[in-house]
Amino acid sequence: MTGGSRMTAAYAGAILLAASVTAASTPALAADATIREPVARATGVPNRVGILIVGDNPAQLARAARASEDAEAIGKRLNELGFTTVTVSSVNRPDLDRQLREAAAKIGTGDDVAVFALGRFVSGSDEVWIVPGDAPPEIETQPSSLPTEALRLSDTLRRLSRAGPRTLSVIVDECAPIGTEVCAINPVARAASAAADVGIVATSRITAPPSDGRPLAWRPSGGDAILKSMTVEGADFLSFYEHLQKELIGGNLTVTPTLALSNTFTFWPSNLLDRMQIPCNGVDPTLTIEQVRAADTDALVQSCRKATQAWSFAETFKMKLALAIEQAAVKAIPRACADLLKARAFLTAYPASRWRGPIETQVSECAARDEAKHRAERQQAAIRVTSEIERLVQSNASAGELRAAGLAALAADAGSAAFRAFDEIDWRTDEEASWRMGQFYDPTIADKVLRSAVPRPDAARAGSYYSAWRERSQRQREALDKLCREQRDVQARDQRFREFCQ
Repeated sequence: MTGGSRMTAAYAGAILLAASVTAASTPALAADATIREPVARATGVPNRVGILIVGDNPAQLARAARASEDAEAIGKRLNELGFTTVTVSSVNRPDLDRQLREAAAKIGTGDDVAVFALGRFVSGSDEVWIVPGDAPPEIETQPSSLPTEALRLSDTLRRLSRAGPRTLSVIVDECAPIGTEVCAINPVARAASAAADVGIVATSRITAPPSDGRPLAWRPSGGDAILKSMTVEGADFLSFYEHLQKELIGGNLTVTPTLALSNTFTFWPSNLLDRMQIPCNGVDPTLTIEQVRAADTDALVQSCRKATQAWSFAETFKMKLALAIEQAAVKAIPRACADLLKARAFLTAYPASRWRGPIETQVSECAARDEAKHRAERQQAAIRVTSEIERLVQSNASAGELRAAGLAALAADAGSAAFRAFDEIDWRTDEEASWRMGQFYDPTIADKVLRSAVPRPDAARAGSYYSAWRERSQRQREALDKLCREQRDVQARDQRFREFCQ
């Protein structure tokens, strides 16, 4: 491992080499190899391609099946993170060897290469072996047959390294040392490091009980822990190992690293998803309200909905979807004053929106315009009703006509005209007239229309009107009781009012 394992470098592409007995064939590689393109590509990030090996050890069929499942899940996540993945079958030794060589030829200079060796890989003192599906079941008990029955991991990594990648980061899950040997990842890394920064982490089974005697949790593989550890934004390969180590605590798998691990290779570079070439990343929180109204917000919402499904583990697209929906709500607000319901609903739904100011201004201006219009309409209505009431008074109209006109005057804010109408009615025989006259004079009522007609309220006068109907009208009785409670100072100096209150 060279000093480059800890130096800062631009994020380059990574190749994931994956093998699965169920993979479909494509013309790109030999039969049973599958190439999957990334969900999207990011700007400013070089090519990220791959090679993942799924061991098909015939002595460990259940482990091989689990390795295929892990390869599917890990490959999917890598596609989401911008990797092109290559899945290679390990049906037999010649095919596996050929496919690994062809996959190595796909690597370009400057790429970052991530190799996932998933399944049960046998380790001797200086080599880790890839066991193909046509190897004899007893191969793990006959280590002398490994050179002819299996493939050297170091040969594969050496060929990958010779292609000129920037880094070569390898994960072996799991390594099974023969006898008392340890997993030979350091010799393998040294053999492959001639032209690349190579780092390897390998899981292996814990065979001795812990010192406290407590049992360990069984883990069918390290796949889940690996998936979680690689989905940490900004974590380099060294940090990946540290996360994986923590994830495996308490289980019967442990993880071992080579002497140095890369700090330039990253599964999830910082802000990678923000650089994906998808419309959702065009959602801009700094747009003016006019720019929002000109934007295709429906397309942005649709793209962000798809992004939250494709990258369900990422918060960034959830936040962008929320912002796109907010911008769509802004765009849906009519510019005209005829319909302010959407504007008011937006202000309620988004109290902290950056576009709140312009929308509040629109609502205020429309409200002021509407108020001016309504005021002019009320003034015209007041003129008409005032003229009509004067005509009714002069023609000795009935109480019913005057009562209707008085109510119309109140609706038009024509307080003086309303007073004229109700004052003309004999309030001794008309409860409505008595009630309205009491309201005009009641000092506990601050209604501006009533005060415009009677600027100097008088408790005694109001009491006169209310008291005339106190025995026959509940509302007048309650109004008189309230008036008496709140005007005790008037009772003290006005005997007549005091009598009304007794």
